[in-house]
Amino acid sequence: MTIISIEKACLERKLSRHEAALSYFHNKVISLYKDKKERRLPDIRQQEFASAGSGILLSISGRKFLITAGHVLRHATYSPIWLLIDGVFESFGGNWRITREIGGAMGSGPIDYGWIELDSDLSEKMSSNSFVAEDRIVGNIPNNELRGYTIIGHPHSKNKKFFKDIDAGTWSYSSEAVTPETDNLKEYQEHIFVSYNPKNITNVEGKKVPNPVYPQGVSRGAFIDLGDFRDPSTLLEDTAPTPKLSGVFIEYKKTEYILIGLKIGSVINDIKRECSL
Repeated sequence: MTIISIEKACLERKLSRHEAALSYFHNKVISLYKDKKERRLPDIRQQEFASAGSGILLSISGRKFLITAGHVLRHATYSPIWLLIDGVFESFGGNWRITREIGGAMGSGPIDYGWIELDSDLSEKMSSNSFVAEDRIVGNIPNNELRGYTIIGHPHSKNKKFFKDIDAGTWSYSSEAVTPETDNLKEYQEHIFVSYNPKNITNVEGKKVPNPVYPQGVSRGAFIDLGDFRDPSTLLEDTAPTPKLSGVFIEYKKTEYILIGLKIGSVINDIKRECSL
């Protein structure tokens, strides 16, 4: 029998929850694209695509939604957003609901999100398991430094531009919640703060390796709650917390080494209110 410390067992539990999060959410956090020159060209073969950021697909009361950060959508008035479905670019439009800070630009401020309901023609082209189910969403959890998180998104550094050959690069990062020690973040009241090491990441073997990806473009991706991984009562497999969508990644504060996510409850409440769900 191999004996390990509770601390090591808890860290192994965190890694297993991270892997469980990737298994469920990897195809539900998607890359969004725009025409590089923001043109409305009718012939897709003339388009030159570039990464616009990340988005999250949700199913709420049987209806399908795409959410992202509001600042991703500033250019959507001039050029459509595109999705990559089974290797084919699909454009879509409609009425986006986008936050706007009082006196500020669209998609500015700490409450920064946008969402749209997908029409049936588009959603039917996607697999039913491409959408986050309601039982895998946790609307509003208390800030707790004992909680672990996985962040999933599509950084610009892996999605620079696309022509005929498409290779959408996904990035994930696992870390712990933190309490900011600065007054600069007082306006972020409905948010999750997660520590970020821009130099190193922990690989699947638990070893520190260089962090090759800058998180620009990951913003608009997903914050996945892994639960309190230091709680010994969660060490048994049948008591392990289920990874759940808890926030939308909106910003990286590089001077504080903090990743910021808007709690998903604010977005879900807005969707339900506007759609009478």
